[in-house]
Amino acid sequence: MNERHFMTKRLVLYIAQEALRKTFTSIAYDVGIDEKLVRLIFQESIKHLDTTTTIKSRCIGIDELYLLNQYRCIITDVEHHQIIDLLRDRHKPTVISYLQHLPDTTKAHIAVVCTDMWASYHDAVHQVLPHSKLVVDKFHVLKLLSGCLEVVRKEIRKSLTDKQRKTLMHDRFLLLRRPHDLDERETLILETWLGNFPRLETAYRLKEGFYTIYEASTEEDALSRYFAWLEQITPEVFDAFVPFTLTIERYGDAIFAYFTHRYTAGYTECLNGQIKLAQRTGRGYSFEVLRAKVLKTGGLQRQPRPAYGMTHSALT
Repeated sequence: MNERHFMTKRLVLYIAQEALRKTFTSIAYDVGIDEKLVRLIFQESIKHLDTTTTIKSRCIGIDELYLLNQYRCIITDVEHHQIIDLLRDRHKPTVISYLQHLPDTTKAHIAVVCTDMWASYHDAVHQVLPHSKLVVDKFHVLKLLSGCLEVVRKEIRKSLTDKQRKTLMHDRFLLLRRPHDLDERETLILETWLGNFPRLETAYRLKEGFYTIYEASTEEDALSRYFAWLEQITPEVFDAFVPFTLTIERYGDAIFAYFTHRYTAGYTECLNGQIKLAQRTGRGYSFEVLRAKVLKTGGLQRQPRPAYGMTHSALT
């Protein structure tokens, strides 16, 4: 029997293991105990749980997600598509402390760090991993670019009638999507809006023109395309694109490093959705509980599987 609870050690172990991938309420219903007891057993088990992951990748990702009313920093293995760690916050001292406590051999092995344009991440990498190459994820750049188009759309929207305003609000997704993703009807609607509002058309053409930069094969080619794109910005949309161009100027080295080290944080964005789903599924989780679930659950952490031959021989 377990020394702390009126149940067998085997049942306590079962509850602790199942709580990693199931909600506390469902386990309590299956076993026939109170949900608070399941929560207590799980919290006791994670006190001695090793939630660290050995980093074997040449490229790691550093991003954040809004979790439990606060931004948290998430570290991922970009090459092997698995989570490495979930930090309590995204402040620079926290990220620096985490990177500094990595083994020296691990730090020396990390060649590329893929992240967004959060200055604290860049400062932390420059301080602890000066030999690593910073690469800004292209999706964050394109998201910022879409924001410039949205500024122009909202400014035009102010001069429209109520009916036109509602229509343009619903049609804004057509402006943000790529032309090849639109059907014939959507293309016709988009061309109507662009034909009636030349300023909106200019901003849209600039947005589409920037996408061609990411078709460059080398960093030199990308830079050449970017400077050519800059010359296409007209005075009528200049103010809307100023924040974007200033960001490119500030983080240009890391943004254009993508053309040499073609890594993205697409997996990290997908992982953020799964973590938020885990939070919604089990309401009331503390950060420690959620972190343990995230780092040890089979859905987010890749688990080694035996080869088919090994499994077959074991069964026979």
